[in-house]
Amino acid sequence: MKEAEAELKSSIGSTSEAPAETFDEKEARTREFLVGQIERLVALRTKDREFHGLEREFLYAQAELLQLYQKSKDIKHPRDVGNAREAILGRFLAASGYLPKKYSVSNTSVRVVSTEGFISREIDILLFDPETSVVLMQREDAYQVYAAESAYGAIQVKSKLTQKEIKKAFENIASYKKLRKVGIQHSRSERGFGIIFAYDTDLEWMQLVDAVKTAASEVSRSVLPNLVVVLNKGYFLFGEGGVQKLRNVEIETIHDLQVFGNPDRQGRCLYDVYSIMMRLLQDSEAPAVPLDRYFHLPLTAGKHSYEFAWGFFAELGSCEEHGDYLRQISEEALDKVLAFCRTVQPVEYLEALSQAYGNSWIAQPSQRSKLVWIYNPDGLALSDILVTPGGTLAFDEIFAFDVPILIPHFYSVRDGIVARCKSCSKMLAGFQQEKQTKA
Repeated sequence: MKEAEAELKSSIGSTSEAPAETFDEKEARTREFLVGQIERLVALRTKDREFHGLEREFLYAQAELLQLYQKSKDIKHPRDVGNAREAILGRFLAASGYLPKKYSVSNTSVRVVSTEGFISREIDILLFDPETSVVLMQREDAYQVYAAESAYGAIQVKSKLTQKEIKKAFENIASYKKLRKVGIQHSRSERGFGIIFAYDTDLEWMQLVDAVKTAASEVSRSVLPNLVVVLNKGYFLFGEGGVQKLRNVEIETIHDLQVFGNPDRQGRCLYDVYSIMMRLLQDSEAPAVPLDRYFHLPLTAGKHSYEFAWGFFAELGSCEEHGDYLRQISEEALDKVLAFCRTVQPVEYLEALSQAYGNSWIAQPSQRSKLVWIYNPDGLALSDILVTPGGTLAFDEIFAFDVPILIPHFYSVRDGIVARCKSCSKMLAGFQQEKQTKA
């Protein structure tokens, strides 16, 4: 025992050593010693009995995954290499027997969509409920879209985690974690979890810590990955105040972000990742898919989701010169509408129409109606902006920010709230630019 302790101290290094070792060099020597000790113990225990715990099984599995990763380097085309490395992890999760049958693993890259109309980027591995899952769109084996409610979590697989790949992986996970589920219990997160999984990295450990922290600081807490893994190095969790946080409901409350690095010194990184993933799965919920909500999805504009209350009658635009076009509202325009609506009180819908029509139509006191916000930054009379002189309604009603909003056509045209024909807009912009150039 004393000899082992002496060897461990020697492997870690002492303050009396002349040449200073880097953190990575010390970690490599420490890991080599500890893994060697574990392998010797495993060999002895294996002689005693066939199964003596998951320690040996995951030690074998981690070595096998890294070996398959090395063999995949023979593949030349980048797309094929990526597919092969996703398949390595996907096969382990699906076929190893360590994943309970109530969880399924996608066998191809997929996308996930929410009832708000947002859709994720391509997800390498999706963990979903085989009983509640619904494939909303499928094109052969190349393109599948799942409902957010069915999905537990997403894993983004990277061959080698560089600073550039870290940023891309964070963005992909964010595109998934922004999707909210319908029908989640209040004690559970309405978002799925996200894991970034890489086999290797050229970055030194402290460089990796800095790169992960930089990427994390560029996204909101609600879409942070729950776990970042480099299989041959270790893994990272987020937290604050010296406390690591794993669940979405905990991560979303972080104020002073900290990155916790957990170097793999005993060859157990794969098991730690599996253990963390199981905790995330057990904390997740996959309610029934509300199919009716997916029949006609809302439109999206950046971070906003919105829909026209009058359906295709309002959404479909027609240009005499260029034909049909989609009437849409930009993120900037929605921000402008929201900023104004925050400054005013809502009014009853029927009362607003009464004011617009004047004495010709007056709502009775018993005819109480829903509350609406009216985009009217100039404070104009409702009779001038909600109806035409002929008595026709002259506004769009949209549902955004969880509230109904009336947008008069007058402001749509003047402020460019609801976009007009894109072809006409491009022609007009080109004409104005040409005119300015000549001037």
